[in-house]
Amino acid sequence: MNVIVTGAGGFIGQALAVALLADSSVSSLTLTDVSEPPLPSAACSNIKTLCIAADLTSVETCKSLFTADVTVVYLLHGLMSGAAEANLELGLKVNLDSMRCVMDILREVNLGVRVVFPSSCAVYGPPQSPAAVITERDAPLPGSSYGAQKLIIEILLNDFSRRGLLDGRILRLPTIMVRPGAPSGAASSFASGIFRETLKGEKSILPVPKSQEVWICSPKTVVENLIRARDIPVEKFGGKSRVVNLPGVTVTVQEMLDVVKSVGGEEALSLVEEKKDETIERIVASWPTRLNTARAKELGFKDDGSLIETVRDYIEQHATSFFLGILFSLFPYDYPLLWTATPTPPSHFAILENHLALLHASPPIIPRILHIVISVGLIGFFIKLYRPSESNALFDGASLVLYMCGVIVYLANIVKGLRVVSSGKYDQELVEGELAVGVKGVEAGQEVPLGRDDSLRVLAASNTILALVLVGVLVLQAGQWYAERKEGQELESMRKAEKEKAAKSGTQRTGSGKKKV
Repeated sequence: MNVIVTGAGGFIGQALAVALLADSSVSSLTLTDVSEPPLPSAACSNIKTLCIAADLTSVETCKSLFTADVTVVYLLHGLMSGAAEANLELGLKVNLDSMRCVMDILREVNLGVRVVFPSSCAVYGPPQSPAAVITERDAPLPGSSYGAQKLIIEILLNDFSRRGLLDGRILRLPTIMVRPGAPSGAASSFASGIFRETLKGEKSILPVPKSQEVWICSPKTVVENLIRARDIPVEKFGGKSRVVNLPGVTVTVQEMLDVVKSVGGEEALSLVEEKKDETIERIVASWPTRLNTARAKELGFKDDGSLIETVRDYIEQHATSFFLGILFSLFPYDYPLLWTATPTPPSHFAILENHLALLHASPPIIPRILHIVISVGLIGFFIKLYRPSESNALFDGASLVLYMCGVIVYLANIVKGLRVVSSGKYDQELVEGELAVGVKGVEAGQEVPLGRDDSLRVLAASNTILALVLVGVLVLQAGQWYAERKEGQELESMRKAEKEKAAKSGTQRTGSGKKKV
């Protein structure tokens, strides 16, 4: 299976790429965006992976990229809601003209190719009443240019699918949160910022009323449903519309703030600043907040968890990744001390010593942010283990043990080591002579001072141990995701087999009745 993902430089594009690279049915993966998208760390040798910078508003570029050998296309590129409202011409160029160009080329050179198009619930416009439940059959009336542009592409792809020119899967996505990274141009960006910024100790702007409701979904569930959309047999659509409302959860902004308080305390909550923005408020208020997802469940799409589950997944995984990033930045300094056969030159010890001393002398806000992130990670694990499922108890329990080992290494070795380096008093660090067996003049049981070079090696080794422990945490979390996915697939297969058995049994009974007559 040869797959192309456009807009692959974004968060969902990268997360989808990681999932596709773990899929044994994928033989080739092309990732493209305006700037060359990064290659996910999960990239493996048996899948041919290309990362390409491509301007998809150029017809020539599209012709060179979308060829006859492509099996599946994910159209993730686009201008976000707030930016599309602010710049109509650019929104039309990216969200409409570019998409039309890609689909026209595909239907000419690759008849019937599978196209997954993530649309948005913004196509509907404001509901007639706050309690109204929207289905796929409700007439869309977008309240923003972004929603209008998405709707036009929906109609085109649906018609191309009806004609057999393309095999479209149109998914109306909820607001995705919590997104890591910098704030995006989406009008809903504040929903992720409430958690992302405050849990990092930074201020977050709230541009809408606390009573505002939002239809949300976690990134993990969205990515899994993007994969499932690709694999749905065309017969299951039954010749009907290809549009599907993806599952989500309705929450108010006040409920989001309550979760911020429960996870980060009053200090985190105080960082949320209410600052009304009429444009964003109008756009967000034009989105439906209650959608009927019966068709999605019938097609095998996965339900999302609660808001607190979404937040806890975010904080434990990104706290671990944050810590790993810091350790990775130290690796060029640690490598010559631990992983080379040649003697480390004295100049490198001096450079490392100066670097660590500077790191330890950072302004108080730096270690404070680090310790907040560490604490948030711990809180995330404890929240996840509250009334755990069997899967949570196994994977999250083991993850918590590893995480605690990492915290102990950090406090016992790294914090202590930084203090020693900063003070320069290495000779006060004593070790048992047994740890230096074979050293001339050292007897068993005798305490000897740990010099500068050995102290720096111990610190480097502690960084490596901590990195391995944290990688173990991420591996366990990936294992949990994979186990839950496989379990869902097995349950779906069992339900399908039971339906087929029941249908067959009913047919046999009908046949027997006819014979008796």
